[in-house]
Amino acid sequence: MHAVSCSISQDFLGEVVAAAAHILNRTPSKAISLQTPYEKWTGHKPSLAHLRVFGCLAYARVKQGKLEHRAKKCLFISYPSGVKGYKLWNLESDGPRTIVSRDVTFDEDSTIKLGIHEPQPNQEESGESVQVEIPNTS
Repeated sequence: MHAVSCSISQDFLGEVVAAAAHILNRTPSKAISLQTPYEKWTGHKPSLAHLRVFGCLAYARVKQGKLEHRAKKCLFISYPSGVKGYKLWNLESDGPRTIVSRDVTFDEDSTIKLGIHEPQPNQEESGESVQVEIPNTS
């Protein structure tokens, strides 16, 4: 197993678990003759083309006026269940905080620190670190 350490807010732990479960369900398992749980359940192999880097910067396209911005700056946080698209955290102040969209451009080389609450001027960041175990598939 590989261990990856990252700083995230406790508010996003549910999204981390959901994204990890989504990926694990598309990973082959020795227990079911090197098939994936998704394949065992549906009867066909899963597509992996939609997988993205967790926490990367994303731009969700929106239909607004001709002179308005055409994309909202977001953070990729998960794969919604039952919907073909991506669950995003809106980094701009206007509109809803979570967005589900199919029309997204990803900047997978850019990531930012996840956190809902900004520290107050007299507060120090907690700096909590969550240890995430990633199974070795080889």
